[in-house]
Amino acid sequence: MLCNHCEDPACVKHCPTHAMHKDAETGLVLVDQDRCIACGYCTWTCPYGAPSMDDVHHIMSKCTFCKDRISEGQKLFCAEACPANARVFGDLNDPESELSKLLQQKKGVQYLPEMGTNPSVYYV
Repeated sequence: MLCNHCEDPACVKHCPTHAMHKDAETGLVLVDQDRCIACGYCTWTCPYGAPSMDDVHHIMSKCTFCKDRISEGQKLFCAEACPANARVFGDLNDPESELSKLLQQKKGVQYLPEMGTNPSVYYV
């Protein structure tokens, strides 16, 4: 399941080891796998079901929005692979980004906004 990289992520609030955290520089919600004890609280509290158990390594994993790729200016793998160009990634704070322009043209909606997490993913 796609992580919504929420502004106020429930998974971060309920992680007892702070392994699930919000990166101050990028705003991405990430897992510090050295701190993760695989308790599953993040999965239980995430309204989107984004974190999942890696049964081989006994740690939680989730979408990182391809953090390494975006830091190099590359597209996310899912956006690059989508034949319909249905996935657009960009800076919501930059009014000139492709994403901001798309959201200005079309009414984007957040999934489960009533959960109070303020997801960063919009659907158009």
